Amino acid sequence: MDRNILITGGNSDIGISLIKKIKDTHDVKIISTRNKGLSIEKYVDKELTVDFSEDSIEGFSSQLDGVVITDLICLHGANNRDDYLTNGINKELVDINLMSVINLVESLLPRMVENKFGRIIVVGTASSGHGGGKSSFSYGLAKSGLVYLAQHLAKYYSRHNIITNCISPGFVETKFHNEIKNKDEIAERVNTIPLGRSAGAHEIADVIYFLLFSNSYINGQNLIVDGGDFI
Repeated sequence: MDRNILITGGNSDIGISLIKKIKDTHDVKIISTRNKGLSIEKYVDKELTVDFSEDSIEGFSSQLDGVVITDLICLHGANNRDDYLTNGINKELVDINLMSVINLVESLLPRMVENKFGRIIVVGTASSGHGGGKSSFSYGLAKSGLVYLAQHLAKYYSRHNIITNCISPGFVETKFHNEIKNKDEIAERVNTIPLGRSAGAHEIADVIYFLLFSNSYINGQNLIVDGGDFI
């Protein structure tokens, strides 16, 4: 079977690391999305600009030009300073981090069922299992929903050879974290990790790569990749 891999947020640090690793080892088609930041069009077969708002998801399938997606990796996300008592629930953050993934899976799942093959990997956050950060309430709330989504899909769609898992990274050295934390906050955060360092983007990409190409039985799991951060 020809594999057509859709990686949302493919121009993230984790996405770029993953795409380069895949291209070095497998002859597959990769479609990537980005909202902002640098284009990685030279690394992929097709790049789409999508902000994952509700309106953009509705017309997303048409942008695939008939390509049947066999593998979905959701790396896109958004975060900002979001204190529960001050802001309540930030609907935009919930829409981008959770609802867009649910809607995207809904649009791709029927063809996976029809073809009796699919690999779905969603990316949460390790902190959501421990109350999250004080200033990231809506982000953590939405990411925790991805764990349930992975379990639900595994429970009811595995019979169609569709394997779904969630990866929940801890603190990763990426542009994403550098945008929401200053240097002092980053240094303080790293000191709490038993390994004494943050994860490299390539280390998260390696786990995704394994689930894509080597895994045939890990299913419906939330894989915590945090260096022992929350032990």
